[in-house]
Amino acid sequence: MKLNLGKNSVFALLLRARWWVSALIAAFIALLGYAALPPQYKLFGAMTSMPFWTVGAIAAWRQLRAPKPAYIEHRLQLFRSLSWQDFAAGVDHALLRDGFAVTRLDRPEADFSIRSDGREGMVACRRWRTPITGVEPLRELHQAALAAGAQESLYITTGSFTPNAIAFAADKKIRLVHDEALVKLLRELGTPSQKK
Repeated sequence: MKLNLGKNSVFALLLRARWWVSALIAAFIALLGYAALPPQYKLFGAMTSMPFWTVGAIAAWRQLRAPKPAYIEHRLQLFRSLSWQDFAAGVDHALLRDGFAVTRLDRPEADFSIRSDGREGMVACRRWRTPITGVEPLRELHQAALAAGAQESLYITTGSFTPNAIAFAADKKIRLVHDEALVKLLRELGTPSQKK
């Protein structure tokens, strides 16, 4: 069973914050519970902080395992140096490894069609070197996904997105794969076999 937290729930926000934020809240709750309750309930009062200690431990574990910014930038530079054929092959391999059935489309608005557990999706990554992506490529991907009856859309880039593009992606439920998420997706992609 997978627990889905609301995006802006207290625990979801704490999982995205630094680990010590949860630890401070947990310590405050434990001290308050211990100090405010009668002697026979002090231990119970202190234990009410356990969910925050748990979230702090999970956040610390994730943050310790997360790639460092210098490593992420190094990997993004490597991805930018790849030819289209090498980059597309790396994305294809990563999607297959993650359990998707992959079909190459090589259309302007989408590069791959993916399928998993009866759900279909479209992936666009041809503009992987674009430093800042605006709304238009996302709109094209969204329209292609609608036309194909796909339930998911992924847009992959080594760059970033304009605020309008981020808002559009959130509204249309397009998953933006860049920075750390891209490094994790293409973790097995090695050195380029040919440079463009």
